Amino acid sequence: MNLEIAFKNETFTLTGSHSNPELNGVEIFPDLIKTGINSWHLLLNGESFRILLIDQDQTTKTYDLEINGVRIRTQAITPLDKLLGAMGMNSATTQKATQLKSPMPGLVKSVLVQVGQTVEAGEPLIILEAMKMENVLKAPVQVIIRQIKVAAGDKVDKNSIMMLFEN
Repeated sequence: MNLEIAFKNETFTLTGSHSNPELNGVEIFPDLIKTGINSWHLLLNGESFRILLIDQDQTTKTYDLEINGVRIRTQAITPLDKLLGAMGMNSATTQKATQLKSPMPGLVKSVLVQVGQTVEAGEPLIILEAMKMENVLKAPVQVIIRQIKVAAGDKVDKNSIMMLFEN
């Protein structure tokens, strides 16, 4: 697991495994229990927290939470999100997206769209296997699929053009 959590102009790094998590390099001992549809109780290093999910935006990975009665907004950023951002594929820079490039070398497991199809921002386009993990590559904005340059079973290099879009 490798996840950055942005909160109040600070970034916290959650690493390790589910059984041995670390926060900013320090081992933590969480005990998380789901108490409702959008609520949890967290016991972390002897402290108790009531967590309620108020709202979420999967496209930007932002979450509005209430923790012990205090409302906060946070954002979760994975290494893939950082890589896509560095490649100019985040929502702030893709309002006129014309193509989908492979963010890493890998194997195309499946293509989930067809030429001529209109897809909304955040819809899955391709499943790419890299380093024994399946990565779902999604539409950065609403686009029409103009051309698909890969098929299931194809190996791709980093920055290979996989798909062309019309806006």
